[in-house]
Amino acid sequence: MLKIITDQIIIILSFVLAFGLRIAMGHFPNESPLTFIAGYLVMLLVLCVFYLFLFWIMGYYERKAKRAVLEEILGVGAVITLGAVVLLTAMYLRKDLWVSRGIIFGFWVFATLGVSGLHILLNKKSRGGMAANQSVILDREVPLKNRDLKLGIIIVNKDNLGELKELLNSLKKAEIKCTSQIVVIDNASTDGSRQYLNGQKGIRLIANEVNVGYSRGVNQGLAVLKEADYYLALNPDIIVPKGAIESALNGMEEDQKIGLAGCRLLYPDGTLQYSARTFYSLRTILYRFTPLRGLLAGSSLEKEFLMMDWDHKTSREVDWVLGGCLLARREAVERVGTMDERFFMYFDDVDWCYRMWDKGLTVRFLADATMIHRHRRKSANAPFSRETREHIMSLLYYLWKYRFRLMPQNSPSRHEAG
Repeated sequence: MLKIITDQIIIILSFVLAFGLRIAMGHFPNESPLTFIAGYLVMLLVLCVFYLFLFWIMGYYERKAKRAVLEEILGVGAVITLGAVVLLTAMYLRKDLWVSRGIIFGFWVFATLGVSGLHILLNKKSRGGMAANQSVILDREVPLKNRDLKLGIIIVNKDNLGELKELLNSLKKAEIKCTSQIVVIDNASTDGSRQYLNGQKGIRLIANEVNVGYSRGVNQGLAVLKEADYYLALNPDIIVPKGAIESALNGMEEDQKIGLAGCRLLYPDGTLQYSARTFYSLRTILYRFTPLRGLLAGSSLEKEFLMMDWDHKTSREVDWVLGGCLLARREAVERVGTMDERFFMYFDDVDWCYRMWDKGLTVRFLADATMIHRHRRKSANAPFSRETREHIMSLLYYLWKYRFRLMPQNSPSRHEAG
């Protein structure tokens, strides 16, 4: 708060100096300077609001944000550029007083450079801890602490025959040390997936005539696995090393308050996928779903959302985990409910984790359980695709469902913000 007040005082003082300079230069020969004070106040308010808005988006006022110098400079440039747009708009609407508006903007630029320079001096260190180029975890023997557990594995498939074969083959090689049942929900695939699945022993196929979406597909799997103690929902693009499932189940058994958990996911080249994330805030929504995504790539805002300041080598409670690999406790599902089928795809994982926290359960990242995820986010580079439209529609429904209450009371990010 002190930073915000200090910045605004500096900017307001710059306007006072600009107004005094106009008086000294004789810009008001026939009228009282007070006649023009209303216009000054309006422009001062507009520029101050834009300044605060962009610095809020960039996360300048967050105590835990340590930003790189280049990021600070880009932020200053964005603020001044937007200020120039405001100035040019004002000049267009009032084609007179070009010189006076130039003086106002000049003082505002110097004030912005001054306060931003202060931020740069105070925050020279960028946030670190970005994990990359980690070694792929190979198969390993992991003893299961409770061999009486029953596991239900749910796979929702849509035209992913090649990846589905590799997933099922990895599950077979994993030699899971407890009773397990695999259910594949096929959403009207046309690539031969059904024919392949019909010939596989030990796999139950639910063949939908239309694509019912991911969350409804998972719920169909939950409905037929009533005897399971745990449900493991996997995307077809997952590969399960030996010992990963045992590690995940052991982690769940250690704490009965864990309702939902995600495993540590690696890309095929061994680099870490940031599958544990903080709940969306208004700033992260603007960053993820607007052109700011490109501008803020690698920023402290992105690092905070993706939890990049943590090496992901230790287990911990997190806000939510990606739906590509979700391990749910049966009692938790009975208490919280199944997935919300109004999310056709996207945000179903965020919503499920949100409801876990809302009901007094926890969501955990299990670092000892590592899987490979050949993830390709289809909506990222296709602004007019169906996936992008579904992503936006899911976001709007998510916001409406929780009435913009973006963090449940018990979530880790809520405690950190408090």
